[in-house]
Amino acid sequence: MATLWVTQFSAVATGGPPCATYPSLGTIAIPIPSSGQAIGAAFGNSTYNVRVISDTDCLFDIGLTPQAATPLVANIPEYFTVTPGHSAAVSLR
Repeated sequence: MATLWVTQFSAVATGGPPCATYPSLGTIAIPIPSSGQAIGAAFGNSTYNVRVISDTDCLFDIGLTPQAATPLVANIPEYFTVTPGHSAAVSLR
């Protein structure tokens, strides 16, 4: 089954190109359903940045009540600043 992985970080390095600071706070794996959308667990209290990557083209969103609508290309990581307590939603394209 296709999966969206959301790795949580507390900060992003400064002074150069944006990159996540390790160690991560953990990774949420969200199985992508064949119909409808799936919503992952809420981000932790220290999560302010995430890296998302999927093994298939999909739609996703991040928010308090996310609705998967933003295209995400397979196997290309994307980084986002987020709010603790929000979550990610994903669906097939």
